[in-house]
Amino acid sequence: MKKIIMLTLIISTFLVVGCKSYNIGNEKSNKKGLVFQGKIVEKTDGYNFIVRDLNNGDLISLNITDEIEVMDNISSDFKVGNLVKFEADAEVMESWPLKVNLYKIIDNEDVTYIKIDQALAKKLMDTQDVIVLDVRTIDEYNEGNIKNSVLLPVDNIELEVDKVIPNKDSTILVYCRSGNRSKTASKKLIDLGYRNVYDFGGINTWEYELNK
Repeated sequence: MKKIIMLTLIISTFLVVGCKSYNIGNEKSNKKGLVFQGKIVEKTDGYNFIVRDLNNGDLISLNITDEIEVMDNISSDFKVGNLVKFEADAEVMESWPLKVNLYKIIDNEDVTYIKIDQALAKKLMDTQDVIVLDVRTIDEYNEGNIKNSVLLPVDNIELEVDKVIPNKDSTILVYCRSGNRSKTASKKLIDLGYRNVYDFGGINTWEYELNK
């Protein structure tokens, strides 16, 4: 019993620390729970879903409880790719991903791409099933590229992306040389119906290993 209590305290402490580092201004969660912000990556059924924590990239399974303060049409309003801010109970259920009881939605934004830093992009590459999309030219790609990246020049996206990435729920990490084309490409992917798009800027600031 003592070991179980200690494990719960460790997990709860981890989540509180993560919450404090969120970019949510001075807003604090109430005494009942913690404030999170994440992108919906999977709907497990009509009312429960999994989000990617935008602070550290971890996956969190959200369990809809009877107490949740949301619209009656939550099933249709909450789509894969949406950006949500929410409050959840501090108590964590042992599972993978970690599971928390959701009781209040603070904000729910339509599908958009997310700008992330390169450290988080690297973590996602190392720990999750992602597609790394290089949107530069073939000559630039051949000079050096990120391991396991797929080349799709930004000007070819509309014509070729459905063949390169047939699953529109795929998690796509986009980069270019300096960050301009990756932004354009990310917007195009969203417009074409892709829901999990992350722009991590340019390879010219990439501090990790490259294929050359």
